[in-house]
Amino acid sequence: MKILRIKTGSQPFEFTATGYYFRVLESAEPVKVRFYFNDGQSEEVELRSGLGVSFPPAQYSPFTKFEIESETEQRVEVFAGRAKIDDNRTEGLRVNLGGARELKASSASLVANQAKLIASYNGNRRNLLIKPDQNQAIPVFIGGADVNDENGFLVQAGDALELPVTAEVYAYSTAITEVRTLEEIN
Repeated sequence: MKILRIKTGSQPFEFTATGYYFRVLESAEPVKVRFYFNDGQSEEVELRSGLGVSFPPAQYSPFTKFEIESETEQRVEVFAGRAKIDDNRTEGLRVNLGGARELKASSASLVANQAKLIASYNGNRRNLLIKPDQNQAIPVFIGGADVNDENGFLVQAGDALELPVTAEVYAYSTAITEVRTLEEIN
């Protein structure tokens, strides 16, 4: 069993690993992987973070090496081995391979009693930091498109909330105020 941290790019990079199972544990963008088997065959697949491929022993000889590449230069973490890695072993696992590629700061003006989109969906977002204006004593409520002061997550003025989400995030306030966001993007 091998867990490898790899820097990929547009040129294939070759690794020696034997197994029937392969999984991309972390990647910002899709990767192409070509597997080479003991019997001389090869097979290519495209995978995203969290996805994997298995080659059942009854139908395949084990792969002995693989090449990996991606359209953009990135760091990825992969698993390759004879035993299957299951979801329970990676549940809650968050791998940080050198930090975010980009930080995106923004602010939004909230109108009283109206939900406002403060962060659009971004599949490459690692974290979202939300902070209401500390100069105003007005809390905000964080949630989905239907957020209000009864169902939203309360964030007091001057406090911050960190969310490891890729989904859209909305804010709601009972008075006019500002909210700032900082996104970590892979």
